[in-house]
Amino acid sequence: MELEPSPAGGGAIFSDVTSHAQIGEFRLGQDRLIGQAWGDYDQDGWYDLYVTDPGGPNILYRNKGDGTFAISSLAGQVALINTQSSGAVFADYNNDGYPDLYVLRRNLPNVLFQNNEGLGFTDVSVTAGVDNPKDGKTASWGDYDNDGFLDLYVANWSCYPDCGRPTEGDSDALYHNNGDGTFTNVTRMLGSKTGGQPSSRVL
Repeated sequence: MELEPSPAGGGAIFSDVTSHAQIGEFRLGQDRLIGQAWGDYDQDGWYDLYVTDPGGPNILYRNKGDGTFAISSLAGQVALINTQSSGAVFADYNNDGYPDLYVLRRNLPNVLFQNNEGLGFTDVSVTAGVDNPKDGKTASWGDYDNDGFLDLYVANWSCYPDCGRPTEGDSDALYHNNGDGTFTNVTRMLGSKTGGQPSSRVL
């Protein structure tokens, strides 16, 4: 959508520019969720777009700076083919100036892709300690202790909304950024189990 002035002078309106932007259509998978994340992964001054598709694969679009997008030459590195992805978020967890990409998946370990200065992505999920093998749906980054490094909150879910049975849900997870490329699970400091059917979280 593109924001435009209202012709009646009563505010602003949005115009659908999907076709002009050359962003394709996506299948709706079982989860009925398609996640998206915006971040300037190559630091050219234009926000790029990553879209998750539960039917797979996920797609990384590079912003060409003229109102259009093209599938990035790095798209294959973050496609996560044959997995059900849900949410995704860009954030510079290691303070190198390039946004890294965290992708959540249904009942599979989540994936943290380290951005190698815009030239490629490396899966560092296990080394970093944020693979979170639950039903991840959404996540947010924020420096809760003001130590200069972004920490990670992951919202999990254990059942479809129409699964026909009660569910307490997987507990959410809070990860403290140790500043050395690794994280520590500090969920217990939240004081209670958090879980159920999240739609979003803000840190």
